[in-house]
Amino acid sequence: MGQGEETGGQIPGAEEVTDPVQELGELLGSFHRQLASLARKGWKGWDAGPETLRLLSSWRHGDSLEKLARELESCALCPSARQRRRPVPGAGASRAVLMFVGGTPGREEEMAGEPYVGRHGQLLTKMIQAMGYSRDSVYITLAAKCRGSGDSGPDADAAVCRPFLEREICLVRPKAIVAMGAEAARALTGGGVPPDGERCGFEDYSGIPVMCVQAPEYLDRNPASKKPAWERLQQVMALLKA
Repeated sequence: MGQGEETGGQIPGAEEVTDPVQELGELLGSFHRQLASLARKGWKGWDAGPETLRLLSSWRHGDSLEKLARELESCALCPSARQRRRPVPGAGASRAVLMFVGGTPGREEEMAGEPYVGRHGQLLTKMIQAMGYSRDSVYITLAAKCRGSGDSGPDADAAVCRPFLEREICLVRPKAIVAMGAEAARALTGGGVPPDGERCGFEDYSGIPVMCVQAPEYLDRNPASKKPAWERLQQVMALLKA
């Protein structure tokens, strides 16, 4: 071939060049999904604990809250996802020191595609503001991303959605999490919300302090529980100021 001539295509025998970072991200993503599956099945061999899963999630190349929301749009992993009007991803600051996690979206959340809107959302906003934050400065999400279909229980829906919640926590990197209601508490700590009269300390989710309080919808129906809930939120405020 003379000087200056072009082949007009790929050099014969040359392999397609791949992005090593992208390839590593895909490998880690696959590994994460396998470990998460083993963890849900009670695997006790190789470490499939939450800290390992969270670390692997943080290494996934190109992951973002926007990508997660797009994946939710096409998710059909459970009956609720297949019968929903629209999924409900989290909303708020993409990097927040404080995260609020609720249970299952209701009709208003499904219509809006956003967690905690309407009357219960207004109460949550007041709780957040009383702590010295705004809704835009924290991150709010739900353990289950679709309104319940009735074909499966809320805990079953939250279990299917758990990888999405884990990724949200990994991406937002909060310094503290408020679990609102029994569904969120079980999803994050494996336990429920302690009774109002019981002293409540922090639980742990992969090294992140978790405070369990009653959900805004419960507090709206039971005003007497607002004071114990506020006392627990004050512990969160003290932790973040320390």
